[in-house]
Amino acid sequence: MGFLNSREVVPYFKARGFNSSHFVWLIGDFQYFLASSNLVIAFKKRAGILFLALEPLSECLEAETVNQALEELHLHLPYETMVWISIYGEFSNTLRTIGYQSIAIGKEPWLCLKQKVATGKSARGVKSARNQALRAGCKVEEWTSDEIVVDPEKRAHIEKIYEEWRDRRKLYLGAFLNTNDPFSYGSFRRYFLGRDGTSEVKAYLVATQIPATNHYFLEDLVLGEDCSRGMGELLVLTACEKLAQSGIERVSIGVVSGASSGPKRALKNVSFSIRCISSIVERFYNLEGMEVFRKRFQPNEWRTIYMAIKRRDQKSITLWHSLWIFVNLFLVFEPKILGLGWLLSSIRPKRYRQAHGRNAPHSMAKTNSAELGA
Repeated sequence: MGFLNSREVVPYFKARGFNSSHFVWLIGDFQYFLASSNLVIAFKKRAGILFLALEPLSECLEAETVNQALEELHLHLPYETMVWISIYGEFSNTLRTIGYQSIAIGKEPWLCLKQKVATGKSARGVKSARNQALRAGCKVEEWTSDEIVVDPEKRAHIEKIYEEWRDRRKLYLGAFLNTNDPFSYGSFRRYFLGRDGTSEVKAYLVATQIPATNHYFLEDLVLGEDCSRGMGELLVLTACEKLAQSGIERVSIGVVSGASSGPKRALKNVSFSIRCISSIVERFYNLEGMEVFRKRFQPNEWRTIYMAIKRRDQKSITLWHSLWIFVNLFLVFEPKILGLGWLLSSIRPKRYRQAHGRNAPHSMAKTNSAELGA
């Protein structure tokens, strides 16, 4: 029993990681605690609030085991409020039995690779966009992590594209569940690069393994500047084809944030806080456009993502307390106002903005866990 470092967490991730975002444990700036029951949790503490990232890694996620682990942690690191971020419905239901209040904060679309991806009339736009990219001479190739390690030029391509994307953001939320590092722990990842008609690398997609299920998460889809239309669709469809050929049956294409399900009455204050934060984040991140982009692929399943909250003193969640929680959650993501790149992009010619504007997919990066923590 005690605290671990990220390297010590790797064996637990390899054996038990089942949430599509569990990989972020390995690259994020978390604290890790190993309970006497061999249950591992990842968290960040701020202002007396324990923000717990995803479900614990354990062979047993029963309520009593989880509660005991948190009590053990409290002996080492006292806290007043517990907030579980981006958990699936099964664990949310478990937490409710020990007094947690939960609310839906997003949905995660999944594609079944046993079937053809993006079929039917409603998916014509995906195929049309892909074909447009192909006609423009775009193509996709896969690189291994070993190739990227030994070839500085390959690494530089990915770094340049990511920096271009990041510099176009007005607000950058790059910590906690949004931590991004495309090069770490490459053995768990597959890299797909998109070249345009001039053979220049313009976009990339990183597919990350979910070890306990052997499914994959299309973690990062990042498009560089002046990227050809349809490149995003071409990358996703090609990655799905390659993964299916490797025997992979399911992939997640990233969480869409937003309290889309009505909350229970007990959490009406939390729901109000989510709407406030969502309205702020929407000014900087195209959450609606991200959802539209994912829906075009005709997902076979949309899994609901939850947040669960409990105060140690068992008192109810007041409006001011919920706002305090969400302010600190926002700060846990370490928001940064970036340079004037976003201003320059906003005054580009109208034709350019239409091609690369609000409904163009710019990233499926850690917007999976999203800016609300979903």
